[in-house]
Amino acid sequence: MSVVTSMAVSWTETGLVPDPVIRSGIRRLLESKRREIHADDIEYAADELNRIPLHARCLLLESADRRILIDNGIGTKQDAKFRKIYGMDDETMNLDASLATVGTHRSEITDVILTHLHFDHCGGSTLRNGDKLDIAFPRATFHVQRRHWDWALEGNVREKASFLPE
Repeated sequence: MSVVTSMAVSWTETGLVPDPVIRSGIRRLLESKRREIHADDIEYAADELNRIPLHARCLLLESADRRILIDNGIGTKQDAKFRKIYGMDDETMNLDASLATVGTHRSEITDVILTHLHFDHCGGSTLRNGDKLDIAFPRATFHVQRRHWDWALEGNVREKASFLPE
């Protein structure tokens, strides 16, 4: 087992994604915790599809010999239909630009830790190259919990849409 002694921690922006179920989703969540939310409490007004902007952020851990990215966001490989459904905006902020602000490039990432395999956490693991997908972090070792990997492969009705085939 490796022992980490000193690391720099940076937030990285991977994009801006409106949440399509913010009003009903947050209301149900807070009601389940016996709290209420009012329209005045929402920082952003919902668009015509009832979405508000949400930032997708990851953590970058840096030591003398490791650059560890925890999650990598939704990615940029999605087709026009997917991008329209989720209102994706990676023009104004994206992982590559965010990594550059801290002096790092995706080719320098040594490890990617995926907290889970929903597309908004691991979608940036691959890049579209014509008709095929390439690994987005060519030097990295990818880490994911075995039980969650198996869960994602088995599929289930509740989460099926959250797992991309790749």
